[in-house]
Amino acid sequence: IQRCVRRTFLAGFDEATGKDYSHRREWIRSRMERLACVFGIDVLSYAILSNHLHIVARTRPDITCEWSDHSIIKCQAPTLTRRVSDVKVVKKEI
Repeated sequence: IQRCVRRTFLAGFDEATGKDYSHRREWIRSRMERLACVFGIDVLSYAILSNHLHIVARTRPDITCEWSDHSIIKCQAPTLTRRVSDVKVVKKEI
C-alpha cells in the first residue's frame, strides 16, 4: 500500500482545497504499466483511491530469466537514474 501524508490527495476531488486530482489516475496507471514491464511483474489488480493505492502483483521469473544483462541495464537504467550531483563516485585503485 502506498499512502499520501498530511491529508494530501493522490487522486480524486479534495473538498478541503477544492482541487481535482482525478487526472493523476491515468498517469499512475500508465506509470504502473511501464514499471511492470521493466521489472518483469504482472499487475493482476489495482485500485487507485483518493489517498492511497492497492496493487496485487506477481513476479515473472519465467520471463526475466531470459533477459540478458545488457537488456536489463538498457531498460531499467532510465527508471533508476539519479542526477549526477546526487551520486558520489569513489575511485579505487587495485
